[in-house]
Amino acid sequence: MKWRQILSILPALGILWGCQDGAGSVAGTNDETHTESLARVYMPDGSTPAYGALVQMTPRDAVAAAGTGSVDAQGAPVLPVVPDGIYTVTVSKGSLALLVDSLAVVGGKLLWTRSDTLEPSATLGGIVKVEPQDDPARVTVNVLGTEIWANVGHDGRFQLVGLGAGRLRLRFTTTDAAYTTTYDTARTVPGTQSLMRDTVRMIFTGIPVVQGLGVKNDPATGDLLLTWPKVRYGQLLDYEIFRDTAGSLEYSAKPLAATTDTTWRDTTVAGRLEIRRYRYRVQVRSRGAQGLVGSWIETVTGTSVPLWLLHLDSLRWTESVRTSVGTLGEVAGRMAVARVVAGEDSVRVGLRSSSDGLAWDTMHLALPRWRSGQEIRWVTGFGAGSLWAFGHSLLGDGVYSLQSRDGLRWDSARVLEDSLWPVSATSTESVQVDGDSLRVVLSGGSSPRLVWSRDGKDWQRQNLSGRLLGLCDSGLLTDGGGLHLLQRPWTGQATRDLGLWNGSTGMTRAVLWNGAPAVLSSGRLWVREASGWSLRQGLNLVRLQVVAGHLLAQDDQGRVWEGR
Repeated sequence: MKWRQILSILPALGILWGCQDGAGSVAGTNDETHTESLARVYMPDGSTPAYGALVQMTPRDAVAAAGTGSVDAQGAPVLPVVPDGIYTVTVSKGSLALLVDSLAVVGGKLLWTRSDTLEPSATLGGIVKVEPQDDPARVTVNVLGTEIWANVGHDGRFQLVGLGAGRLRLRFTTTDAAYTTTYDTARTVPGTQSLMRDTVRMIFTGIPVVQGLGVKNDPATGDLLLTWPKVRYGQLLDYEIFRDTAGSLEYSAKPLAATTDTTWRDTTVAGRLEIRRYRYRVQVRSRGAQGLVGSWIETVTGTSVPLWLLHLDSLRWTESVRTSVGTLGEVAGRMAVARVVAGEDSVRVGLRSSSDGLAWDTMHLALPRWRSGQEIRWVTGFGAGSLWAFGHSLLGDGVYSLQSRDGLRWDSARVLEDSLWPVSATSTESVQVDGDSLRVVLSGGSSPRLVWSRDGKDWQRQNLSGRLLGLCDSGLLTDGGGLHLLQRPWTGQATRDLGLWNGSTGMTRAVLWNGAPAVLSSGRLWVREASGWSLRQGLNLVRLQVVAGHLLAQDDQGRVWEGR
């Protein structure tokens, strides 16, 4: 082409280029290696070019820059060529920042025509909440259209720094597949530290956990009733209930029950003859994924209080034995009373027995008062369907057994072999017979209270910690020398702590009634509940005993009362 022809078409090219500028499509020039615009970026004074400031172009919904450049000496952003699209431009220099959202690139040209100034950068903080079984520290937050991001802490808090002022679009992501990417918006003000108004709650698509689990005891039955709020989950099949003994190290892998309701009654603990504590957890089972069960975050511990507490709350006392009382006990399922009266030549033992505490049968037995010129001192005790008489003289006489199978007819007294008594005593607390073993607890007035046992041939003394307060079928009740009521088994099993005594005065007598601890203190009856000891009755009581399943108490007038 000749030079004259070239010069003739230059005015037309200028008109075409000017039309494109007038349409707002492109400002400046494009040398095919840089994207430029008519916009200028200045320092906060509005006139000094922000020379050297970092400029980044990031696709509007991305978090990685497609092009990075800088501001030249005239304040013009100089950027590499990027594909056509919608971009967010961020400019930063030290503590200054600028953010311009939704700028188009068309034909490799950035349509940014309005000049702007850098301002002090802003900071944005917030809180992210995930399901209670998960850690929010696995969440990352990004400002969409920028390379600004932050990690969320274990407490759910995050902070984004170096932000330009304006409306920000935030994206929250996590490596946990149970969550969907969550979006939110926030607005920042130049040079300020802002806090998102609302907590960001990650969208959870996994199996939710049960929260707000509660348990209470049904006082009428002793059942434990579990309750929990309804879980919002479209694939809910049912709730699985797991139970363990409270305090156990292991957690059961097999559920105890399942229900579609939000309440469940544990009837398997009802009727037990002692206070028991259980630990529960509830997990959601999904109808999808072949019945996959979700995780759990909380447990609840319930105390099953047997029905005896309800009875004791309304305990009614009726006079049971209308004559003076000696040793109380049980023979063949009947309440029995034995009273020893010393005569001139013999000792008479008066025996009374009753099946209901109302009608009584009476008989008498005679025991020798002297042997070989020595006086025998007798004390009695009931155990293993027999009345046991313990005779002791200076010669060391032994144990007599008076057996009865029905509480009415008694066999003749006989001396047990190798039963010489090793200590003097004035009364016996109880007799326990287990096979060929005879265990006797003796309290000798001012003598130390000791446990004596005969196993086979020999009597053996066992030291007793604390004061002896009572006995039961399974062992001894003592205070352990402190403020705790202890149940010491007859065998070598571990001692059981029945709870700290927090009554008004010290314990003087203790029994187990239907497996529940009851204590006599200053003439009043106290019972052990889950929350501690509670006063139940005051009748000027001096003795407390469980006989044939009946709670018997003797008052200071010698009368025996039965708690019903």
